[in-house]
Amino acid sequence: MTVRTYPMTYEQEAIWLDEMVRGGASPYLESWVLELRGDVDRDAVRRAFATLVARHDALRSRFVLAGEEPAQIVEPAAGDPEISSPACSPGTVDRALRDFVSRPMDLSAGAWRAALFEPEAETVLLAVQVHHVVVDDWALHTLEREFVELYGAAVEGRRPDLGPVLLQPGPFARQQRAAARDDAAWAYWQQALGSLPDTVATAVPGDAASDAGRAPLGRRVAFPEEPGSGRRLRALCRTLRATPFAVLTAAAAAQLHRATGAPELVVGVPVSGRGDGASDGMVAPLLKVLPLRLRVDAGQPFAALVRQVRTRTLEAVRHRAIVPADLARLSRRRGTPGSLRLARTLVVVDEATDQRHALPGATARRRYVESGTSKADLCYTFLIGDEVRGMLDCAAGRYSGAAGRDLVDSFRELLASFAEDGQRPVSPR
Repeated sequence: MTVRTYPMTYEQEAIWLDEMVRGGASPYLESWVLELRGDVDRDAVRRAFATLVARHDALRSRFVLAGEEPAQIVEPAAGDPEISSPACSPGTVDRALRDFVSRPMDLSAGAWRAALFEPEAETVLLAVQVHHVVVDDWALHTLEREFVELYGAAVEGRRPDLGPVLLQPGPFARQQRAAARDDAAWAYWQQALGSLPDTVATAVPGDAASDAGRAPLGRRVAFPEEPGSGRRLRALCRTLRATPFAVLTAAAAAQLHRATGAPELVVGVPVSGRGDGASDGMVAPLLKVLPLRLRVDAGQPFAALVRQVRTRTLEAVRHRAIVPADLARLSRRRGTPGSLRLARTLVVVDEATDQRHALPGATARRRYVESGTSKADLCYTFLIGDEVRGMLDCAAGRYSGAAGRDLVDSFRELLASFAEDGQRPVSPR
């Protein structure tokens, strides 16, 4: 095989350009950490990961400016990928993992690095720091599912039960750029965002963090665990005939309105660009952050705001074929450099998956490690299971730790009040 050069996908190009504009520490560092316990075969771990790298072009790609165009350069699969073995102990492994997944990354050299941490004799952690330019959450689940199968096959000496990767990011990028522009999507977003007032760009609560000069790029505040929170949320959803996503996004909008008094808000939500069998197995970032424009009146019932979120979300999904560069053009009119800047508050809602994998002689589970970054000023993430697990990532230069905790507490109080009465006004007059 030879080196192959392709254009970036539209999603990759948007991420790559936004990072170039920002400079400094990257908000796009992701991590995939798999904790294996038991009689772990270290050689099988390395062989399974090597097969992942060989299967997926994204893990062999570099991202550069080729002439005047952003390009992804796919290197041939050659030899075993480098996996370091940092020293650690049970008492130091958490800090070692955080430091590892927070290291700067040069995309012109590659978009991931891997390490094996062995804090105890029967515990091995495969840690992969990976850039968002090559993965989204779906892609990380794909890597995990395939690794589990590849590890089991390596230990048992059998052929892995995996089909071929039907579509790789480079050919997909060419398909994107050869497709006709979706004029209906462009017209929708022009109408939705073209008349935004300039004040919408500041519609987030403000706080001057006292340690902003020393703080990392982002800080995370976890929501307290509340027994029965999943049951209560689903009961509210049934009452309002809405999904947890619509209810939680509306609650975030209500909190922003109460804190800022802004009558119009933009909340960013991730929308998948997948939907066919060929792209489902592709390791690439196919999630788009689309901005929902919401009009909020103080006397508006919460139930009405939930309905508005539902309507705007369905419209956004229907018109998700918008090219990120076109969204950026609209946001630049508002004095902001990119679509993620326009949506300075993000809301992510997903089903909780604390899945343990049974391996030959061992078990494996995903371990989440904070990278110290935040993709927006405020990013609410909720995992819905028997309980609602929530976390707030906030820009450290704007919010102190105390301010983040205050936002979490006020969100919980607000949601509890709406759970008591879904017709309660968004903000008391």
